[in-house]
Amino acid sequence: MDNRTAGLLEFDKIRDSVCVLTLSSEGYSELGNQDLLINSGELSDFQELITQFRRILESDETFPSVNFPEIKQLIPICRKEGTSLSGTELRSISNFIDSAGKIRKFIVSSKLPDIDNLVAAAEKIPDLSKIVLSINKVVNSRGLIRDDHPELRNLRKGLGNLNNKISSLSSSYMSDNKNIWQTDVPSQKEGRIVLPLKSNFKSRVKGIIHDISSKGTILYIEPFDILELNNKIALQEHEISIIANRIFRELSAELRKNIEELIYLLKTFTYVDTLLARAKFSILNNCTRPEISKGIINLNGARHLLLGDAAVPIDVSLESDVQVLIITGPNAGGKTVSLKTVGLLAMMHQFGLQIPVDEGSSLPVYDGIYADIGDNQSIGEALSTFSGHMKNIAEILDRSGERTLVLLDELGSGTDPGEGAAIAMSVLDGFIQKGSVVLTTSHHSLLKNYGYTREHVLNASMEFDENSHMSTYRVVSGVPGDSHAIDIARQSGISDKLISHALDYLKNKETESGRMIAELEKKHRAAALHEASLLERENSLRAQIRENDLKDLRVRQSENQLKKMRNIESWKFLSEARKTLENLVKELREGELTREKTKKVKSFINAMDESLKKEREKVEDFTFSNPDSLNPESIIPGMDVLVGEYRRPGIVVRKNKKNNWIINTGALNLAVGTDQIYPAPLNKSNKNFGVSLEVVRAENSAKFSLDLRGFRLEEALVVITRQIDNALMSGLVEFNIIHGKGEGVLSTGIHKFLQKDPSVKEYHFAHPEDGGFGKTIVQLKE
Repeated sequence: MDNRTAGLLEFDKIRDSVCVLTLSSEGYSELGNQDLLINSGELSDFQELITQFRRILESDETFPSVNFPEIKQLIPICRKEGTSLSGTELRSISNFIDSAGKIRKFIVSSKLPDIDNLVAAAEKIPDLSKIVLSINKVVNSRGLIRDDHPELRNLRKGLGNLNNKISSLSSSYMSDNKNIWQTDVPSQKEGRIVLPLKSNFKSRVKGIIHDISSKGTILYIEPFDILELNNKIALQEHEISIIANRIFRELSAELRKNIEELIYLLKTFTYVDTLLARAKFSILNNCTRPEISKGIINLNGARHLLLGDAAVPIDVSLESDVQVLIITGPNAGGKTVSLKTVGLLAMMHQFGLQIPVDEGSSLPVYDGIYADIGDNQSIGEALSTFSGHMKNIAEILDRSGERTLVLLDELGSGTDPGEGAAIAMSVLDGFIQKGSVVLTTSHHSLLKNYGYTREHVLNASMEFDENSHMSTYRVVSGVPGDSHAIDIARQSGISDKLISHALDYLKNKETESGRMIAELEKKHRAAALHEASLLERENSLRAQIRENDLKDLRVRQSENQLKKMRNIESWKFLSEARKTLENLVKELREGELTREKTKKVKSFINAMDESLKKEREKVEDFTFSNPDSLNPESIIPGMDVLVGEYRRPGIVVRKNKKNNWIINTGALNLAVGTDQIYPAPLNKSNKNFGVSLEVVRAENSAKFSLDLRGFRLEEALVVITRQIDNALMSGLVEFNIIHGKGEGVLSTGIHKFLQKDPSVKEYHFAHPEDGGFGKTIVQLKE
């Protein structure tokens, strides 16, 4: 990590805010010393650990109460043979081991799915509960040997008796002759009980004087009978101290046998502690895990965390073939902030943090991230602003390579504009030859032209509102920006007279690049509108194609049904014809009948039977075919279908093994083969979502309630998506979602989904009453 760049981008402030979220001082130190990850595989694995830890923290599982005293400095003392830790130090080690075990159990015993990587990391924390038991059995929470210890029980009891005797004797002294004592409360000098005797009564009490007050009016005397008791107490305390020190040495020796395991516990827990701090940071700052890309920068809704609520989300996109992005635009328009945002998020990403962007964002992994931002003037080194920048850029050029991100603010400024622009273009050529990715800001018109003529270079600008004459702080790719110096000067308080004078100068010296930029901005806006129109038309055509396909399918179904009915009618007709012919034969037999006539009639009947048999076979063959089943390639999650022989309505959830699909049909999820899946009718108002649907009649509107209790999150989101589509088509603007108590994975996932859905106007959670289930009330945009 380049420390200068970290300071310029204020990454050190972000790192400090993560460090304070650790549980232990050891974790704080370890996190502060960790470097950026430059291997894509290692970073991906590390980010997965943060994602899994965040999943646990956002679940309903209760985080344990822990206490992590600082113990790293005690390890060298304990390792040295013959040394002894104090009771307080032993208890600190015990508390650390116990708390590390609680964190291990919290992770390993979690019932959440897909956290195997984090569980494996936690399981590396060794179980040293035997050490905790051996220490806590002897040492109490204050670091003292417990009162009930067998070796000290009698000694402490005897010490208590001596203290009671000396207290009683002192009280008798001071109550018998109250006038000779300064107060009625004994004092202590060097651990011994003494009495405050007035100096004019010094002959009244025999004993040893330990101290005299500053004015000489009080003598702190130890009467001889109290002296004897003080001596006994001192001997008793010394004996207790000898036994206590021996016990502490024994415990320290026992701990020394497991010192390597203790060191390993400290190392493995500290690693988990740094993961925990990163997960907490991601939750507190509403961060998202970006994808790791190969050369593509795609930041959607990127926010600079240090700006707080004042941060304006920006979108920055660079394809893999773009090496240089030149950002132009007005002063105070957000160019430098945009530059810092990209650099800071890149460093946060490779530090293993999730970053404040929208879903779908991605970043590459860089070997180095370097920045030259701000005024580099130095009087001590005789460096001007321009020469200071050039010195830093020269150092960055020497250190850059193919996987390097470089951020240059106001490249080529601080000197003659023509020469500065030439140097800037030459420097950018140098970075392109090295394969580096560069984001730079500038006001030079020549650099804007360079962005159009140079391969692997892209222009961008900070959007400017022509009506308010203010920057919107949004990045527009593909178009260079005007500096809008006149507008900025007017907003900054320059008089109208001077502004008018400046405009006169500008009319005579307006450059071709300014007109070109204005024309390009118009074309860019027109292209954006045309693209939106094409997208709308494409969606309309897709819907029409889908509708036509379903119409064609229904026509084929009708044709097959008509064929079946025709065959049945033919069978009926032939049966009646057969009966007619049999009657005819009977009549012929009653009249004059020849053998030849009888033979012809029988032949006719046999032919009719054969034709009838063939028609029956056609009907039977039709009965066992499925001409209306869906093409397996057209089945996608979330679509409405009919399943089984009885055409039961359901929703496709996901593809299962053995070419089956999981279909939600209400209370059940069924595994269904593709030959048993049929298209649903077009009438969306009659869809079955697989959940209970309650219609409540109000004055002029209907409110729907989706009961999603017991659903998995992915299934619930499918149902909610379909309900939003139906509601928008039918004009419904409000419906309810019944789920949980507002704190579980399902509730949290639903709220995050609603927050990002563009069709949702607002939503709020109604807390459950009397132990029931809560519901979320959703309002859609009309």
